[in-house]
Amino acid sequence: MENSILYAKHKNIVKELNIYNDTTREHKRINKDAFDTIYDKAKEFDLKVDTAKEFLTTLSRVEMSTLSKYDSLADDINIDTLTDEGAYNLLMHQYEKYDFDGDGAIMDGAAKTLSLVPQNMDDDAKKSWVKALNTMGDDWMSITTISMSFNDEYLKRSIAENFSNMSDSQIAKMQESASFDIRTFIDETLSQEYKPKTITILDILGKIDNIINQNDGGYSSPELIKSTKLLKETLKIAYAEVTELSKTEKLLTQKELEIKQEVSDKSNVVQEEPLAVAIQSTIDTKDMTNKEIIAKYRAMPGQGGVAFEGMFEEQNAKSLAKHEDYFMKEYENYKKYKDVFTPIYSNYTTQKANKIGQELNAQFPQFQQMREKAYMGGDERDKEAFQDMFWDYQAFNKYLREKYDMDMSTGGFMAATKESSKAYNYAIYDALESGLSIKEATAKAGSLLSSFGGREAMSFSLLFFSGLPNDIEEASKIPEEEIDYDKQIDLRKYGFEHNFYSDAYLDTYGKDSIGTKSRIMYDIKLYSFLLENEDVIDSKLEELKDRAYETKSGKDWYDWQNEDGKFNENFKSGFQKKYDDAIYAKEIYDKYADKIFDNSKLDKYENLLL
Repeated sequence: MENSILYAKHKNIVKELNIYNDTTREHKRINKDAFDTIYDKAKEFDLKVDTAKEFLTTLSRVEMSTLSKYDSLADDINIDTLTDEGAYNLLMHQYEKYDFDGDGAIMDGAAKTLSLVPQNMDDDAKKSWVKALNTMGDDWMSITTISMSFNDEYLKRSIAENFSNMSDSQIAKMQESASFDIRTFIDETLSQEYKPKTITILDILGKIDNIINQNDGGYSSPELIKSTKLLKETLKIAYAEVTELSKTEKLLTQKELEIKQEVSDKSNVVQEEPLAVAIQSTIDTKDMTNKEIIAKYRAMPGQGGVAFEGMFEEQNAKSLAKHEDYFMKEYENYKKYKDVFTPIYSNYTTQKANKIGQELNAQFPQFQQMREKAYMGGDERDKEAFQDMFWDYQAFNKYLREKYDMDMSTGGFMAATKESSKAYNYAIYDALESGLSIKEATAKAGSLLSSFGGREAMSFSLLFFSGLPNDIEEASKIPEEEIDYDKQIDLRKYGFEHNFYSDAYLDTYGKDSIGTKSRIMYDIKLYSFLLENEDVIDSKLEELKDRAYETKSGKDWYDWQNEDGKFNENFKSGFQKKYDDAIYAKEIYDKYADKIFDNSKLDKYENLLL
């Protein structure tokens, strides 16, 4: 079968998409064994794109019928009308289907399809996008909108091709109402080679921001904006995990090697390992300007996409050595499970975050302006200029984290507060003691990272990509919105004035022990009511529909939300999980609150540093 490096890398990434799991679709589950038999025959045949049609001629009518059912084809397969690419993809699993001829579309049998994960995305963006899609679950409102924008160049070319197939009279008729010259559009588009630009994570975030900010005169509904904001946070978390955990080896450029050598010479570093250079103390920056500090930190392995073999393993080992004494004192089961679990660590404080944000903004006052220019209508030069600034910004951020001792050694997690890291660690040990595997324990404890300590540390990490604020506490707050009962159920009669489309209510509770307990108990009370009174909720959902249908705009909104006929089901889908998460949070709180929330000497000492 086809095995080019680019193809192999792409399909290995796309394979992780949950929706490409054959067992999630009934018609594929029924035909899976029969399809796999054909697939194995194709491997023995050493199937290639240019031999796929020949292989199809060797199949029986029953086998051809299996292919039709497996791919949900409406018509019988006509081998003579298939392209080589279409024939090959017909014999592949969903994640293996590929645009081999590079025309922008995947021929799958006789059908043209577009991939959810474009081939012209860079690998880190692909991996992050796949992680984000898996995390979003059934919330596809924003995903569908963003995915379509990935194919702008292909869609533009398709429109030009359709125009070119029209008669002169048809074009003349369309030109009467067109705002552009159709023939010029055809000539300019089709005369150029189809060569889509590489999509980076910043390109995706730019498209997301266009929806949220309703740029270019476009309209985004409140529901789409909410879905898109969630996608943005999810994607940033995924990207942070991908870039932190990636084992991809990248070589230093000659320029970076030269800068690195200059820094080593200046600091009298002799034959040090790469990691030793990367994590030097900031004491040797005392007489350096900020510009010199940025140059030094940007030259370190791990900055600007530069890495060396084994760097992440060495960094993790150093972090563990740094915090191991603390882990041994804090967690009585640390030694017992050391080989299977390394606790996460955080000494995040609001004061540290604000100091870092304020110094970054002072050094890079044009950061947000240049970002908006680059990804909201800017050209390639604008993007390159911003990318160069971003690497400087990232390097200075690393220096400032060392300066203010901001340490969030959180493994695969993007960020955690001291409280959430402790809650997570204690929950892991509790689960391991009860007999769960480490995989089961980590899956269960993950929800606690958002149940303790608030969202501020997570916001600090997320906002880094778009520019840190001077006041992280204020920037982390979710604006309160008046509840629109024309678009959600009204439970005031039952004692709940709850906005199901906003998490602003979380900010009404403090991050201390009392506030955390109060918020957990509110969630238990709310979601137990919702689960125990399904008839009431169904009645309220019918009332909501009736209210919506009283106006044309309301009806349009409801019908759009109910496009799949599952409005009620979708509205109620998360109730059980949120209830389960709240019950689990209470269990951990009741057992470990005195250890999670404290006023240790370490906390007081860290505040003195500021």
